[in-house]
Amino acid sequence: MSGQDQEARERAELEQLLAQGQAPLARPAFRGELRERFIAGELEALTGEDVGLEPEPALVALLERSAPQADPAFKRGLRDAFLEGALPPVLPSPPRSARSMSWRFRLIGAALATAAGLLLWTTLVRPTPSPWRVQPAGFVAAEVTVDAQSLAGLSAQEVGRRLVGARHLATGNAPLRVEWGRVLLLELGPNSAVELSGLELSRTDLALASERGSLRLATGPDFPGRQLELRTPDVEVAVVGTVFGIDIEAYGTCVCCAEGEVLTRSLHDRAVSGTVGGEAMGFVFSDGRAAQFGQGMPHAPALEPLRGYW
Repeated sequence: MSGQDQEARERAELEQLLAQGQAPLARPAFRGELRERFIAGELEALTGEDVGLEPEPALVALLERSAPQADPAFKRGLRDAFLEGALPPVLPSPPRSARSMSWRFRLIGAALATAAGLLLWTTLVRPTPSPWRVQPAGFVAAEVTVDAQSLAGLSAQEVGRRLVGARHLATGNAPLRVEWGRVLLLELGPNSAVELSGLELSRTDLALASERGSLRLATGPDFPGRQLELRTPDVEVAVVGTVFGIDIEAYGTCVCCAEGEVLTRSLHDRAVSGTVGGEAMGFVFSDGRAAQFGQGMPHAPALEPLRGYW
């Protein structure tokens, strides 16, 4: 018998076996696809059980010529899924040469997907680094509140992250020193408070407001080109680059300057203003009056650690 006759006989036998199945038959399109794949020698790891037929010996023998058998448990699961209508039609299997190429494309696709995922995580998921850096020396988280929330139990790094977008920072019985980028160094004394909403790295006109306590500032290497206005209940202070501090006392606000100079203006009397720095190292503003101090300004020692910080 010639090869063509043998192929025709096998095709007819397969069609007859498929038509005689006692179990619910697969859809015609699926059976046709199965038949074409088998004749083309592309069918792998399927038997009559897998298409919802009784395992007729002749059909099993024909199918087993194409490839080694699949795991029995896998075949049973595949058959059950098909009988329940959960198995979609089988797509044609590509030639083996195409399969090796497909694996290459899969690997490339996986690499691209991984890169895309990392890019997405970097741009959308990963938190933006905080410009705030809390100095650990003397840091006591339990003595810090941000937007009226206690930060007890947090590390200095975690407090720095909490300061992103914060509006209000206050201390209890311990001081706090923080850097804001390379723009400002702020040092709050005990029982002090400052409004931070006017600090944005994208702005050149910065603003702070202090309502109580003590605040020391030192401008950093990225401050040039910016201007800072600090406001207390008694005075406005315009800063263009310096080391200075304010202390809000019962008798008024003391402004002391250790390096550079600041421009001041009383909020009680707009006509009272002056430059603090150089010979006039300190002013106290209270009820429209400004008392000048020379070298003996009262809060000078607290500014010394900030000299040359940057």
